[in-house]
Formats: sequence, structure tokens, C-alpha cells
Amino acid sequence: MNHLQRVIFLIFCGLTGPVQAQLKLVPVVPARPVQAPSSFRTEDTARVDTIRLRLPFFDDFSTADKPWARRSPSPADPDTSRWEHRGGAFVNNSYGVRPPSFNVATLDGIGWDGAPYNFRDPFSQGVADQLTSRFIDLSRNSVIDGIFFSFFWQAQGLGERPDPEDFIRLEFFDRTGNWRTVWQQNGGIGPTEFAYVVLPVNLDDYMHRNFRFRFSVSTRLSGVYDAWHIDYVYLNRGRRAANENRLDIAMSTPPDKLVAGPYTAMPVAQFLAQPANRQVNDTVNARVNNLDSRFNVFSYDVIVREATTNRFLTLLTDTSTIITQNQSQYRIFGATNDPRPNRRLVVPRNLPRMVLETKFRLNTRETDSIAPPINFRNNDTLATTTVLDDYLAYDDGTAEYGLAFSQRFGKLAYRYELAAPANLTHIDILFVPLATNLRGETYNLRVWKTIDVGGSGVRDSVLLVQNTFVQYPDTLNRLTRVRLSRSLPLEGSFYIGVEQLSDRDLTLGFDRNTDTSDR
Repeated sequence: MNHLQRVIFLIFCGLTGPVQAQLKLVPVVPARPVQAPSSFRTEDTARVDTIRLRLPFFDDFSTADKPWARRSPSPADPDTSRWEHRGGAFVNNSYGVRPPSFNVATLDGIGWDGAPYNFRDPFSQGVADQLTSRFIDLSRNSVIDGIFFSFFWQAQGLGERPDPEDFIRLEFFDRTGNWRTVWQQNGGIGPTEFAYVVLPVNLDDYMHRNFRFRFSVSTRLSGVYDAWHIDYVYLNRGRRAANENRLDIAMSTPPDKLVAGPYTAMPVAQFLAQPANRQVNDTVNARVNNLDSRFNVFSYDVIVREATTNRFLTLLTDTSTIITQNQSQYRIFGATNDPRPNRRLVVPRNLPRMVLETKFRLNTRETDSIAPPINFRNNDTLATTTVLDDYLAYDDGTAEYGLAFSQRFGKLAYRYELAAPANLTHIDILFVPLATNLRGETYNLRVWKTIDVGGSGVRDSVLLVQNTFVQYPDTLNRLTRVRLSRSLPLEGSFYIGVEQLSDRDLTLGFDRNTDTSDR
């Protein structure tokens, strides 16, 4: 019997349909790195900062995942060579839905340090996150140079919907030291696709060496409310407002996971115990956007490797395709069931732990001469991984929301299934702080063999009830490990859940990206 060391439980995954009165979805604080103090604030004068950028200015936030290209303390920070420190916006690939290129900058009511702007008054409203550029020297330019500023924006995404009184605003910094509003979008519009905005920079007041621009949001200040997402920010001369040719074919969403079934992570022994034809999916898909107003031809390949040993496993696909002008979410894929021996995926069977990485790489006609020195190829490579270790998990590691559970003695459960017998020794769980601090209060952690889901009257089969203290993580999305009072031998299906012992909100992490509602 192999050892199932732990089960990742809650980050809750993908509830669908109506939510009962005792359950409610609530926004939670996204991960924010603790940054070093900035050399200046947004409001400081130009003499404080010695950095002067020149045209072109471009950021699609795709370098956040590339340490060799990133100029920021962590992947969640906007690049500090382009953006001011501590503005509150954070870079992620979880909250935006179908972005122009992978990774977006999200602005909401949580500051750079991960704390609400105002936690004393839950209904306070005002300016919260800002995304402010470094100084850009436009003193050598004029209004006849055809300077345009463009970007994509989205309301809500997988965050909370902005209310009608909320807004996102874009401002330009003029030569007199004033911020001028050049664009504003109010909330109350529901979830949107990413929309494209292009604006002329055609006033003499902007042609100075201390030009800047900034996005800012007015929102509820007591939490991660009213999410707005920004992507593909581009400022340059010699541009046109319409029908602009911009050769960039970009990866948009992460590739599908390689391993078949509902789990995003599972023990190696459980993976290998499955029939060979049920271990991996037949195809692995990814989505690509053509951001050019012309059709294009590009090639791509899909590589699978075992990351802990850096072992190359197979080349799934190596092909060319045509993408039409401005085409969005174009599907590309790799097939794992290719009959050719040199393309067949063979997963190692002799490793105690594996990380299977599936990487999509685009090969386009993009060159550094399109808008030097911009490298549009940074958004051409994207990978996803599946961990095969000693635990089961349904979630992708990020809790976009919380599930508040306030029914006294009510229970929530999640069903798991094993391909081979195993011992359960630990359960990892994520509680998120919301409104009331429940640290130190208790709940019952439960394991069932069977539950009378259909209400037939058959008594539930309970394997373990363990009274446990509520603990909150010191950083977001860090699960708390609970060691079980005894090891539980398991096989087939079983359930793990919690029993609430009070009527105050016990909030569990909720993964909106992963739908396992049938579990």
C-alpha cells in the first residue's frame, strides 16, 4: 500500500448552480509581495527620480514569468524599470479572462503590502491602486510625430464586479505638473471581454522630459473589491489610430494540464496505477491571439519534459498554421496519442516525484526591428505543469475568491477517488481572513467513507472527526497542514470536509478557474 501523505482540500474548486443561503462567494486578498521601500511616491516631483525612458514604451507583463527578462523583485510586481514601485497593481495570470497576451496587471482595493486601504470602515470609497509609469522623455518629440497610446482593459474578469460608482481612469502628466484625465470607464457593466483603447498624445503640454501616465481606480477601500485588468500597454511615435499593423502573435491562456482526470496534482503511485490510456489526455490545447490587422502564418511546437530531472520526454507537435487577422483565442494543440514512436509520450516509472511540464513555443516572423527595442517574442512561450508527488489536489494553487460558510453544525464535503489503496496522513486546508478574525476558534475536520448525498436515509460512514483550530496563512494561498490523529487506510472513493461549530463566517479558499462541481 502506498502512502498518500496529504490531500489538498479547499482551495474549493468550481461550484456551479445556485448557492444556498448559508454559503456565499466573497472576494479575498490576492497575493502581494512585500516590497522594499520605493525611492519616491506617485505624487513626488520629477527631480526625485533620475530614470528617463524614451519611446517606445511597451509592457504586456509577459516577462514577469521570465527571471532573465524581469526587472522587478517578484513575478507579481510590475517591472520596476517601467513602473513606479508600490502602486498596488499586481501582475498575474489568474484573474484576467482571455487576455490579449498572457499575464495582466490587476487593480483593486488592496494595497501593495496586501492590506486593504481602509480596514476600519467597510464602506469607505476612494482612489486605491495606481499603475504609474516611470518618466518618459518626450522633449525631442512634437505633436506631428503621430504619438499614440493604446492598451486593453477588462472589468471583473475572475474578480469582483465593479459597481456603477467605481471607475478606472487614465491620466497624462503635463509640463505644468498636473495630471489630466484622458479616459475613464465606470463600473456596473458586468464581466467584459478585453477592450482596446487607442488615444492620441497630441498636445504640446505633453512634449516634455517628465511625461508620465497612470491608471488608477476608485473603488471600495476595505478589500479586494471591484477588479480591473490592464494589458498590452503601448506608447510610440509613427502610429495610426485605426487599422494598425502590429505583427504580434501571442499566447493568451495557459495550456491545458497534461494529466487526465480531475486532479491538478496526484501521487506518482496513483498516476501509474491508472490504465495507460487514462493517464494523460489525448490532446493538450492552448489559445493564441493574432494582434495584427493582417493574417499571418506561424509555426509552433509542443514539448513535454520532466522538470525535476530536466529530462526531455517527447515532441508532441511541430507544425505550421494560418491565423486570420485579429483572430482571438485561436486553438493550437499537441496530440499525445501520435502513433509515431518518436512522438509517443512515455512517462518515467522509476522516479519518486515528477513534475510534467508541457511547453508551447511559437515561431513567428516577429523581429526586433518592428518597434526597436521591443521584443514581441516574449509572449510566444508558455508552459503548464502537473505535479506527481504524494498528494491529491483539484485546484490550481490560486484562490480567486472565498467561500463563506456560516451554518452552525453544517458540513461541507468533497469527494476523492483512488486508483490504488493508500494511507491518508495529512490534509492541507486554506482558510482566508474575512470580516471577523476566527483564528484560534475550532472546527471539525471530517473524513467519510460514504455520505448519503441523495437523501436515501442510509447512515453516513464516518472514518474520522478531528477537532482542529482555525489557522490563517502568513502569505496568501499558502495552505495549512493538519496532521491527522491517526493514519487512515483508504481505497476507492472517500470524502473530506469540514463541520462548522459556530454561525460566524468560516471562509475557505475558492478556485474559480477550476470546475469540479461534480465532486
